[in-house]
Amino acid sequence: MKLFYNYDSLSKQKSHKGWKEDPYFRYFKIVIFFLTALLMVHSIVSKPERSERPGMQMVFEGNVQRDMQKYALKVPLYLDPKETSAIVKYYSDVNESFIFIERAKGHWIKVVDSDNDTGWVSSYLVKFKPGTR
Repeated sequence: MKLFYNYDSLSKQKSHKGWKEDPYFRYFKIVIFFLTALLMVHSIVSKPERSERPGMQMVFEGNVQRDMQKYALKVPLYLDPKETSAIVKYYSDVNESFIFIERAKGHWIKVVDSDNDTGWVSSYLVKFKPGTR
């Protein structure tokens, strides 16, 4: 396949043949253009599969667990997805597990705990339990 002007490799001058493109290279470019357009349309139309699904188990992050043990911190469970809402309860057990329900706009995750209390927790404080994806 010839892609560029033909040069004489010794004198670095153009040969008199000019631009000569292999016909198969033209078909190759058309196929690549078509596949690129097809993949672009597919990526625009399709929605990515969510890695989080309702019912997945969650636990406190490692740093949060360490700080809860070291400083006796308590993590709040909020009634609504905002810090100014009422607090349902506080968690002091580092081994508390949650069940993921939904994600709100921002950094809030709705969870159900082992006592069947439902509320909102900051997504910075919890993570999906390893092996549950």
